[in-house]
Parts: sequence; structure tokens; C-alpha cells
Amino acid sequence: MLEPPRNHAGLGGEVSEMRDAADEAMAAYQRGEGAAFDRLVALAGPALFRFLSYRAGERSLAEDLYQETWLKVHNARHTWRPGEPVRPWIYGIARHAFADHLRARARHLRRVEAVREWSDIGAAATRPGEPGALDEKISASQQLSQATAELPAAQAEALFLLKVEGLSVQEAAAIAGTSPGALKVRAHRAYAKVRAHLQASEEPLE
Repeated sequence: MLEPPRNHAGLGGEVSEMRDAADEAMAAYQRGEGAAFDRLVALAGPALFRFLSYRAGERSLAEDLYQETWLKVHNARHTWRPGEPVRPWIYGIARHAFADHLRARARHLRRVEAVREWSDIGAAATRPGEPGALDEKISASQQLSQATAELPAAQAEALFLLKVEGLSVQEAAAIAGTSPGALKVRAHRAYAKVRAHLQASEEPLE
């Protein structure tokens, strides 16, 4: 049984290097190197658990989905195509696992609670004085939960993938199951709504 990561804060400038290493680990695992699976989990696990925590809204469910996703990754490892980024591929499997859960349990997940957890994740994703300073203000704002809770689910997901996870538009679109253009529109609308909400609340924005 895989232990979900306890510390899943943002990775900052290490993200690109870790993506490359994760791709290499997946390629090695696909070739039959058993130890490569542990490397893959160590590299991709924290981001995967963040993603599942956001979607699930509760840690216990996220932990179950985390285990199920890695089992599915193992069973479907032959379908990954070397040369393609592995993280969007893993996220796609996680999305299907989550959809299977929704169909099986047929109940509404507490999305607002997941968005509240986003505040802590987002605050760690950027630092003052860097280009993402505005994103930090949004993530750390006391108004974030209310602002994002009012967003359509697709817009909230787009904002999370781009601003918190730091994915490229192409990667986020693949995970969301839409085109890059449509994903950019969703994120733009979501970002504008959050900004407007904070401005209405007299939050200082730079």
C-alpha cells in the first residue's frame, strides 16, 4: 500500500526538472525496471495527491483514489507512449478513477471544502516579489473560498491546474479533457471573476 505524501506544497522552480525525471522513471518502469516505480511515485506522487485532494474535497477519499490511481497506472503502463509527458497521462487516469467513484457512490462531493484547502496550497505556490505575486494574493486571500466557490466547476478546475499546479496550457487542457483554447478561456474568465470579487471586497491588488 502506498503512503500518500504528507507534505504536498508547491515545488517552485524544481517542477520542470522533476517532470523530466518522472518521464524517465516511467520509461524505465515500462521497460521492466521494478525499482523505477518507486522513483515515479516519489516524483509524481505529491502533485497527484494535490490534484486528487482538490477534486475529492476530503483526505480519506483522496487517499483511496490515490491508491486506485497508482494501481491503474501499473495496469495501464503499456499504454503510455514514451516521449510524451507522463504527468498529464497519470492525471487522466486519476480523472477516470474519480469519475468511476462518482458513478459508484452517486453523491455530491464537498467541492467548497476542497477550494478552502486550495488557499494553503496556493500560498505556497508563489512568493512575494516574484511574477506570481498577484497569484499569491489571490491564493492567500480570506475571500478566496467564497470567490472560487461561485465559479463553475470547469473554470475552477482550469484556474487550479494553471495557477496552483503550474501546468502548461497544453497539459492542463489534456487533463481537463478540452482544447487549449477552451481551457484558456475558462481560466481567463475564472481569474477575472476572482479579481472582481477581491476588488469588490477592497482587497489591494498590484
